[in-house]
Amino acid sequence: MNVRSGFGQLTLRNGNIYNGTFINNQPQGNNTISFPNGGVYRGEVNRGVIQGEGEMHGADGIGYKGTFVDGRR
Repeated sequence: MNVRSGFGQLTLRNGNIYNGTFINNQPQGNNTISFPNGGVYRGEVNRGVIQGEGEMHGADGIGYKGTFVDGRR
């Protein structure tokens, strides 16, 4: 039916890689997002947007752990 649901991996054209749960074609729930610049996010995602509790670490090792709203800490 061409609808992503369940656990899987999605690589976007911009190089972002989502690993986690998908509901109705959207990353949803706890996911890991790897960015092309070497950064990594682990935590809650709502319809593909970083939202809720999580941890983000840049390629330089500097990180943030806490609450995110609309992709911002």
